[in-house]
Amino acid sequence: MHKIAEYKGAMARRCAQEKAPYGMGLAEGLSARTEAVIIYGSSFSDPGEDFTRMVAFDNEGIKLATITLNGY
Repeated sequence: MHKIAEYKGAMARRCAQEKAPYGMGLAEGLSARTEAVIIYGSSFSDPGEDFTRMVAFDNEGIKLATITLNGY
């Protein structure tokens, strides 16, 4: 698994609120608290199915949500 992207501030909130597969699809109350989103993806060498994982954090670095999507 490797980091694909990292968003902060307004871009992170937009990613948190945008519906899958382009974002996390979080409710407005949760997405409004989001200050960072990190997107990870599986590598071809990773065992199992391909996936994309998005993790949202608040301004204190506390994890708010994790969303995993099949594929890239």
